[in-house]
Amino acid sequence: DITERKRTQAHIEQIALHDTLTGLPNRFLFHQRLGDALAQAKRHEDKMALMFLDLDDFKGVNDTLGHDAGDELLKQVAERLQSQLRETDVLGRHENTLARLGGDEFTIILTNLADPVDSVNVAERILAKIGNPFTIAGSEVHCGISIGIAIYPTHGTDPEQLLKTADMALYRAKAEGRNTYCFYSEELEAQVLIRKAIEADLRKAVEEGQLSLAYQPQIDVMSDRPVGLEALLRWDHPERGPIAPETFIPVAESTGLILPIGQWVLEQACIQNKAWQDAGLPAVPVAVNISPVQFQQEDVLAMVDEALQHSGLDHAHLCVEITESLVMQDDFVSSGILHGLRRLGVKVALDDFGTGYSSLSYLMRLPVDKIKLDRSFLHDIEYDQGGAAIVKAMVSLGHSLGMRVTMEGAETLNQVAVLSSSGIDEIQGFYFSEPLPPEAVPDFLTKEVNFSEKATAEPGRHTG
Repeated sequence: DITERKRTQAHIEQIALHDTLTGLPNRFLFHQRLGDALAQAKRHEDKMALMFLDLDDFKGVNDTLGHDAGDELLKQVAERLQSQLRETDVLGRHENTLARLGGDEFTIILTNLADPVDSVNVAERILAKIGNPFTIAGSEVHCGISIGIAIYPTHGTDPEQLLKTADMALYRAKAEGRNTYCFYSEELEAQVLIRKAIEADLRKAVEEGQLSLAYQPQIDVMSDRPVGLEALLRWDHPERGPIAPETFIPVAESTGLILPIGQWVLEQACIQNKAWQDAGLPAVPVAVNISPVQFQQEDVLAMVDEALQHSGLDHAHLCVEITESLVMQDDFVSSGILHGLRRLGVKVALDDFGTGYSSLSYLMRLPVDKIKLDRSFLHDIEYDQGGAAIVKAMVSLGHSLGMRVTMEGAETLNQVAVLSSSGIDEIQGFYFSEPLPPEAVPDFLTKEVNFSEKATAEPGRHTG
């Protein structure tokens, strides 16, 4: 009787070829299935797709709810993926394969595709299914998923090449904001290689201290005096020179590097401002931008408080800047965080105001000290009476709610004149000063200059 021996052998094979947590094919079996699917596609001249899937912010679930909750989420995700895959099986022949490679990475092999667009239908169904909330350890958990798609034979004819192109497509989906899908293309490959090079260099920059802060003054219109400084991140690459923030900040956000970088910026700005005040310089608030990734962390309030406690800076001399669009993504959660900042005694500014979400009803609910008008309103403001009227109306709106109003990006005397006549409180931009290194700030804060009579703008430049 060899029944028990066969049962034992089957159990060993199950363990060797399947993921112990989800029961899905593991990395080894996936590679076998991929090789078989490619061989079959070549024989029958069929099309097939390889989908690379990765959960968005899975680390956050582990960090907040624990690893047991993370494991439960992975099991529920696997079940939802399986339910969608069964609905797309071809003619009932279960030839498609869902596998877990490890961590929060999954792959799907779609065979016998009549048209590559069929993979889009699968991707959209998966996004919708995973987008529904999960119940984990009694808590409601929201989890997105990013998907990279490569098509045989267009994007690769062997397992290694197809895996590489699907991985690049996934990387791009992550970079485009996550919870989406993306196809591979040659243009995409070039973009991904550039972004990966930036990511590698940025990690090195963080380790080697290549990042620094510059400070751009904010000028009070009535007194012509600096009433604030905005801390702006700078990266001076040892070989390529200065890297523009709009080039590396999106990479930092998509890779999670923005978390340690953002914490360093906050701490450094507080320490520097306290040092200036201890040296007898005028006490003005320093403004620090909080990225969407930071804002969504549960410990954001603790991070701000810790930076203030460590530096000894008075809480009233820190201003946290958050974009208007970020606040509107979840105004209930945002309102709670903003009220938390207010309880800490920190000032709050709403950045990029007026870019499409402006609403009196939500402004009335938010504890905001200042609104910063988006620089797009400066376009032709000297010649466009309509644009000037819009700025004046938004200034009036801010004042009616007890908020100060700032315009950033001013470069010319004419722009400053129009803004001054609108009743705006503060102006920031190259007309007054470019972002200054820390050692140049003391002179700027103490010198006596009538800024309204001195044009120093450099045409074509804008606030960093």
